[in-house]
Amino acid sequence: GCCGYSANLQLGKMEDWNRLCDQSYICGTMKPSGKVHGNGTFKSRGCEGENNMGKLTMQLVQFMTNECSWTFQTCDSGNLGWEGEIREQQLKFKAPHPLNMIAPHIMIELRQVGYIEINGPDTDGIYKKLDEFFRSKWKVVAVQNDPEYCDLKYNMSDFKKRGSEGENNMGMRTMELVDFMVK
Repeated sequence: GCCGYSANLQLGKMEDWNRLCDQSYICGTMKPSGKVHGNGTFKSRGCEGENNMGKLTMQLVQFMTNECSWTFQTCDSGNLGWEGEIREQQLKFKAPHPLNMIAPHIMIELRQVGYIEINGPDTDGIYKKLDEFFRSKWKVVAVQNDPEYCDLKYNMSDFKKRGSEGENNMGMRTMELVDFMVK
């Protein structure tokens, strides 16, 4: 337990008032404690939060938009747990639209630990355009990516943080990237 406190967790009958979604899936087997023994779908390694969540997200986005024709509306995520070791993500899709069959999607993860990870297809040479932007504006260095985790990866020392309240330049860098992408 933590701080001398421990709890014995058991799964109980799911009551209607406990339901948070229409459908829930588990990638592995659930133990009586409620913990899931994974089947290897979700991967993580190291102590810098490296994982394949972005890669899996883009696979789902490509399926929902390009095959099912749904509109990808938003994605948000967060880290939970005592040390941020549990990552959750929500994706929202809207009713189908024919243009979704041709609209490309790409995910660019700006990671405070000094990495930029890109997932999604290289539509219209976007990888080269991003590479030129990152190298000229942010002075990044391309590093070897692991295709199971991401499609492209860069190391960047220009993510800044200070103080004990989480002050950083991530929002500023995000807006620079948005400005570049919408041109």
